[in-house]
Amino acid sequence: MKLGKLLKSLVGPSGYDAVYVELRQKALAQTAANLKIDHKWFGIVMDWPIAVAMSTLVAFRNGEASLYWSTGGGIIGGGQHESVQKAVEVLFRVLDEGHIEAAHDAGAFGDRKQVKFMFLTEGGLYACSATVNDLMKEEHPMNYLWLASQQVIGEIRKIDETAASW
Repeated sequence: MKLGKLLKSLVGPSGYDAVYVELRQKALAQTAANLKIDHKWFGIVMDWPIAVAMSTLVAFRNGEASLYWSTGGGIIGGGQHESVQKAVEVLFRVLDEGHIEAAHDAGAFGDRKQVKFMFLTEGGLYACSATVNDLMKEEHPMNYLWLASQQVIGEIRKIDETAASW
């Protein structure tokens, strides 16, 4: 196989790592029935631009959570850890109690300058986005959702650091 073809096979249509794109698409295609979750909002996928890459948090109401990077790699299966499950529970409590305005969405990658939250529901995919600077403002309607998502990411990273120290 020529080098050009090999490189193209490793990169998805968005210019991101092909495995990353596939994992993200699988997360967005999940159903409440598949996950055995009986709730209107059953999943959250958050795309967060970091420098020239994208970080994607995937969390489901059943406590499962993973973190993927568009450059390749990630941390899968965070929901096996109680600390991650608790952080995911808080994230969904924030979603339930918040007044977040979201519109129907196809799940495409958003503006690389904004954080995009996508909410998986039985009625389809909904999304909203904002810049990190706006999300960090206490008065922003998605501030608590942003902070709760950062807590989930922190807990996932802690388990990865613990595993790496073995």
